[in-house]
Amino acid sequence: MAAARRWEPKLRAILKPFVPAIRATVFAVLLFASAGRWNIPQFWAYFAVQALRGLGYGLACDASIIAERLRPTEDSTDRKRVIILRLVAGAHLIAAGLDVGRFQWTGTVPFGLHVVGFLGLASFGGLFIWSMATNRFFSSAVRIQKERGHHVVTSGPYRYVRHPGYTAAIASMACSPFALGSWVSAVPAALFIVLVLRRTIVEDAYLRSELVGYTAYADRTRYHLFPCVW
Repeated sequence: MAAARRWEPKLRAILKPFVPAIRATVFAVLLFASAGRWNIPQFWAYFAVQALRGLGYGLACDASIIAERLRPTEDSTDRKRVIILRLVAGAHLIAAGLDVGRFQWTGTVPFGLHVVGFLGLASFGGLFIWSMATNRFFSSAVRIQKERGHHVVTSGPYRYVRHPGYTAAIASMACSPFALGSWVSAVPAALFIVLVLRRTIVEDAYLRSELVGYTAYADRTRYHLFPCVW
């Protein structure tokens, strides 16, 4: 056990540079494999935006966050929710590839909407990185990280909304069909958004009951995701 703990910082340092590359590569494989061809400019642009977002995430965030997000959660129910979210996100990319690359089910998305989509992806990708860099307890699992001294984070974007990471995820997914140029991909994108909204409600209730100081923070910070909305 002691030897494993000595190796843990080295393992985190090794994994950290590769996480962005792995994420961006998975996106590219899903898009281009389902499209069946490589000559789709908006897919390359999408890959570039996601790669830059991943690079920013890898550089700005503490290695302990990456280790926490890679570590399987002990809660099997929550693990299933995470897997479902990832499968739906993958289905969104596959739908876009099939639509744009192979079957052209829904026609062409106007160039202006492509631009809006990419601007949204870049902007909310920045919010996601800011949220992760601010909150060292930004986990892929809904849990209290007692072994890491879990406490309420109130700085950065958490001054304005209680779950800015979910704000970024929802807004990015809403922009993604426009960037990719696929109306069909909006169907799994909408399902993803619904699932994240549900997860926000579940996590907020859990933190209120389990994390010391969260209820007082929630009373001060009224909005879950979007200022002046909810």
